[in-house]
Amino acid sequence: ELRRDTSYEIGAETEDAFYDLQHISTRGTLPSVIKMALELPDTLVVRINFPFDDHEHPYKYVIDDRGEPGQMSWSASLDLAARSVLRSVGRMKQLILIGHTDSLGTDPYNERLGRLRAEFVAHELESRGVPHGLIQIESRGRTTPVAPHDGEGDDRFRMRSRRVEFIKVLK
Repeated sequence: ELRRDTSYEIGAETEDAFYDLQHISTRGTLPSVIKMALELPDTLVVRINFPFDDHEHPYKYVIDDRGEPGQMSWSASLDLAARSVLRSVGRMKQLILIGHTDSLGTDPYNERLGRLRAEFVAHELESRGVPHGLIQIESRGRTTPVAPHDGEGDDRFRMRSRRVEFIKVLK
């Protein structure tokens, strides 16, 4: 039973995929049944947004697909990612972390920045128990931006492009 005027996080995960988490609020008028679709992705995208030229001090909240700050902090998001990896560690060959940047700067600069951001995430996952030898780090820099939304401004597009993708490679 859900309480009124409360926020909930509803989620699911499997060994073969990552997890999905949806936020619901019971403020206002509620239907008697709440339906939601959860997708369990093979590739997990965590948009940990960093200030310009910074790879060690992310903004507090992850960025959703629309470029809005989500309900979850980057730290809590990495807690969930680490738990998901640790649940399937026996079946995993490796965990690939791919760092991405926005389009500003040179290719070499963005290659390095993407790698540093992926290394930051790797260090955070290792501090949560993910084995170092399982993690492979890659950088795509600015070469694979997200698809732009209609009417989206440059700042939001760049913010959504700054991300680290997680890929589970199973045995």
